[in-house]
Amino acid sequence: LLNNDGVKALNANNFQLAIQKFEEALKLDPSYQIARDNLAIAYNNYALKLPPAQAIKYFHKALAMSPANTT
Repeated sequence: LLNNDGVKALNANNFQLAIQKFEEALKLDPSYQIARDNLAIAYNNYALKLPPAQAIKYFHKALAMSPANTT
């Protein structure tokens, strides 16, 4: 349910809510790979909306969550 809510928020470009939902999903199940991948996407997409000095933090988080993701 949390992952689905996160996907809905991600699709609506509400990246902060998406991040919150995916993080909550991972707190309940740290091995939930789909939520982990979605969180990386949310971090990346949120970073793209930020000034470079702030964005780098979220790009690093995205890379840490999903190092194989070429995006």
